Amino acid sequence: MSKFDFSLNVEAEGHVECWDRLCLSMSLRRLAVSQYGNYNFDGLVEMNGVYLAFSKDGIYALEGDDDDGEPIQALFEFMTDMGSERQKRLRSCYLGCEADGNLRLVLQNDEGNVREYTLACKPTQHSVRTAVGRSGRGRYWTFTVENVDGCYFCVDTVDAVVTVMRRKP
Repeated sequence: MSKFDFSLNVEAEGHVECWDRLCLSMSLRRLAVSQYGNYNFDGLVEMNGVYLAFSKDGIYALEGDDDDGEPIQALFEFMTDMGSERQKRLRSCYLGCEADGNLRLVLQNDEGNVREYTLACKPTQHSVRTAVGRSGRGRYWTFTVENVDGCYFCVDTVDAVVTVMRRKP
């Protein structure tokens, strides 16, 4: 494969939302995929530093902090076993971040137990800590970080303090 050849395999499981349009974007440099829901455009181009989107209704400049007056909801999500096959309990989480509003941290273990926390953030780079309830455990944990009310945010690090259990699942 040359450095620009790639293959994309999509599998879905669990929660499903129905959208009119779904757009997948891939950075060929990092091989990172982004997903955009309700993205009702047929094409996208960057011209003189401005992103322009095309639809049957016209051409739109993608700029500003909202989508036609509506907050732009954004999130990222990842699952990890934190390098250990053993079950573990989360004690606390730290986000290295900046945001001009609150962020929501959602934690889910592989048994489907969900915990949700609202984090008060600052518009300058800092670390936010949240204590995690001790009742859940699992090998795999899913971390979801999302903006509240469409606020701007940037997250550099997500760290967790864990207790590793003695036995494997």
